[in-house]
Amino acid sequence: MMWCFVSEPSGTIHELILPKGSRGIDCLEKIASRINLVEKDYFGLRYINPSNGVESWLNLRNRLLDQLYTGGGPHRIQLMVKYFVNVQELQQPITRDLYYSTLVNHINHGKIDLKSIDKNIVAQIFALTAQVHVGDFNAEALPDYSVLYHLDEEWSLDFQKVVETEHLKLDSVTPSQAKIKFIQLVSELDLYGVESFHVHSMGDNPKELTLSVRHDGLRVYRANSCKEKNTETANLLKFITYDSISTVSYKGKRFTIVHGNGNTDHTHSSFLLKRNSAAISLFRTFTEYHSFFQCNTVKSSVIEKCSRNSFGRVFSVFFPNSNKGKLFLFDVMCTRRQAYNQAWSVLHAPNKNRQSAFYHSDRSFNRKSVYSLSLADEIPANSSAKEQKNQESFFFINNEDKLNRKEQWKSTVSHSNDINSLSLEELRDTVTDLIEKRMCQVCMDEEVSTAFCPCGHVVCCTECAAVCRECPLCRTQVTYAQRVFFN
Repeated sequence: MMWCFVSEPSGTIHELILPKGSRGIDCLEKIASRINLVEKDYFGLRYINPSNGVESWLNLRNRLLDQLYTGGGPHRIQLMVKYFVNVQELQQPITRDLYYSTLVNHINHGKIDLKSIDKNIVAQIFALTAQVHVGDFNAEALPDYSVLYHLDEEWSLDFQKVVETEHLKLDSVTPSQAKIKFIQLVSELDLYGVESFHVHSMGDNPKELTLSVRHDGLRVYRANSCKEKNTETANLLKFITYDSISTVSYKGKRFTIVHGNGNTDHTHSSFLLKRNSAAISLFRTFTEYHSFFQCNTVKSSVIEKCSRNSFGRVFSVFFPNSNKGKLFLFDVMCTRRQAYNQAWSVLHAPNKNRQSAFYHSDRSFNRKSVYSLSLADEIPANSSAKEQKNQESFFFINNEDKLNRKEQWKSTVSHSNDINSLSLEELRDTVTDLIEKRMCQVCMDEEVSTAFCPCGHVVCCTECAAVCRECPLCRTQVTYAQRVFFN
């Protein structure tokens, strides 16, 4: 058995006891099942090897034991967002929560450097983070904005006033809406969803460079210049789109790109990395990003690309078609569009039995604890219904009272005109629920103002309804969109 600690970006830790033959996908699915994450195709498992300090993505299709350090103690793994998409494509509150936590983690660790960003945008980032954690602006109880993120320069009074002004603009914005605005704001930055590698140019005078893999292609910068203030565009040496790339390859520490616009005019760009494993990681990142963001389907050549360990090579002599000892190079199994469609089909399936008691909540329950698989985790398929009920009650015992109270005040609001009997918390939850239900479910920015015909669903604003050919909820063909008014 393997003892693993899997941490979310927010710091919540899950303890797992896994069989020795478990693959990375088994670990990811167990965590996704616990937090009811359906959109798990956007996520991966990050691991730091304690022997050399090298951080890398675990291959979800390979055995964990083949990728983890075999020293003593539990294996510490991080659940992180691997593929960053637009916030409009995120369908679950839990997914947006993990996106938000991952981006905050990137800012705190310098992957998104605030000194390379315009001061007004930085002030908005501080204000949105404060809105998530402390709520509306209160002049009598100002939060300490300076502790939210680390700034290299000294915190000034002028910048404090700018942050306070931005925070004041967010009055009545709920934490879930603030997270959406935060993701939307950060997604407009050039460092959003970027995997960067430190490389050297090939030639007589090699130079230190930074090679960034993005959803739209590759960008080559002078070393560390992409994080210097107001110099990113000036220090951008080369931008290579995926469409212009013919082939990519690696040999030893060398990574080579063949690109060009014409059939005969091709350029070979080669880069040297510190170690062979870094070149393999760069090749893997490029291929997986290209497959996920640019392709309609993942090619079979990508899915089947693998090598074999020593045992697998011997075994394949006698059984050539066996999967024993295979080490897959890529773990991307679906594209961006396929990931969205698969999650949508699961979330809107007629059978809702798979949904947990807290499925529609915005993670309002207390999750700041360590969960243990050894006590109760995956329910065996052959267990009785009574045993399954007992297992489920173990996980939701802490939330049962809160859910009962929520149902109680919902019933009170529905069947009574006297709102004076409601507590402040119940009134706040009621207003928050009403506000969120009136937001456009596509852009999450404007109020719903159209009804789709003939299905009758009221879920979009005027601008989003103009580009929808099918209803986002029932997939019925839209004949026309009728304008509706609430006042």
